[in-house]
Amino acid sequence: MKPDKIKEPIRLRRRKLSDGSTSLYLDIYYKGRRQYEFLKLYLIPERTTADRQRNTQTLTLANTLKAKRIVDLQASAHGFTAPTTGGRLPLLEYLQTQQQEYIDRGSRSYARQIGCLIRHLQNFGASHNRMEDVDRRFIEDFIFYLRRLGRSNDHPLRESSQRTYLDIFSVLLARAVRAGLIPKNPVQEVSTTDRPQCRCRPRSFLTLQEVQQLAATPCRREDVKRAFLFSCFCGLRYSDIKALKWGNIRMTSDGRQQIEVVQTKTQEEVYLPLSENALAVLPERGASTDPVFSLPWLDTTNDALRQWVADAGIEKHVSFHVARHTCATLLLTFGADLYTVSKLLGHSNVQTTQIYAKVVDEKKRAAVDLVPAI
Repeated sequence: MKPDKIKEPIRLRRRKLSDGSTSLYLDIYYKGRRQYEFLKLYLIPERTTADRQRNTQTLTLANTLKAKRIVDLQASAHGFTAPTTGGRLPLLEYLQTQQQEYIDRGSRSYARQIGCLIRHLQNFGASHNRMEDVDRRFIEDFIFYLRRLGRSNDHPLRESSQRTYLDIFSVLLARAVRAGLIPKNPVQEVSTTDRPQCRCRPRSFLTLQEVQQLAATPCRREDVKRAFLFSCFCGLRYSDIKALKWGNIRMTSDGRQQIEVVQTKTQEEVYLPLSENALAVLPERGASTDPVFSLPWLDTTNDALRQWVADAGIEKHVSFHVARHTCATLLLTFGADLYTVSKLLGHSNVQTTQIYAKVVDEKKRAAVDLVPAI
């Protein structure tokens, strides 16, 4: 193996801070476990020669610490050890690192929600808490804080928003468990009845006629049009379509084309046979490592999408994720069984897919009621 192909177990990474400085931290991945060590070292904006010299010294120190940690790993004969354990990692610094990862992958809307969660945790008083402090009592107290905001007279926090922040917190803590930073997710120790409740709103979707209207309507972003219609026919999320490479579209033994991907959100592998409708909206094929769709950021994508929907004369609030709802509803409407649709969407639980079945049942009841009395 060539030296430039060897992956370092420890990488020195940077994170921009709101004051213009840059925090330096170590991303440690060894034997399938990931940990972060925040060095409390910062690069400052370089306005003078003295600033540049200071940054050079800071980087030298950071690289020295990195080299020492690598030596520590190599000297350990019993697995992963690190001077800073996951439990001692500052909670907010971990969440900020996760926020930056979502920004890097293009999920800016979700990153903004993480930012809101961080601000609530700061107001809650968690600025000095470490990962090891986040236990069941911590979560219960945070839920009480969110509910208190919900009862405030000045811009009360809706219960659905309280639930959203708790769900995001749970997702990020679950990632910390998988990375070996904490032993378990404390949110799971709180019963569902004690968590903020979320009254499910009807899922928005497009009918086949509306999809046809969109296909016949020009869009100022042809890439957005093709990607959205493709999602209507295969059900992939925005993040998965943005990451989709031509190498993920492969020929099966019976001559059909299908997508083979690991979903960004769930890390579940899915195999999606492509229909003629899906194949028809694909752009010209590129190299296996080329992206299939060169989509802009999600906010820009949704802006173009909303204008396109309006131009088509459709009076619905449509985001990119509506394409996934549309795919599920169309499949069930035209006879696909619940289990198959669940597998095509990559749902880990069929109950998640049943939401779409209820939508189809309501459509059937509405259709029956269209017949006039005799």
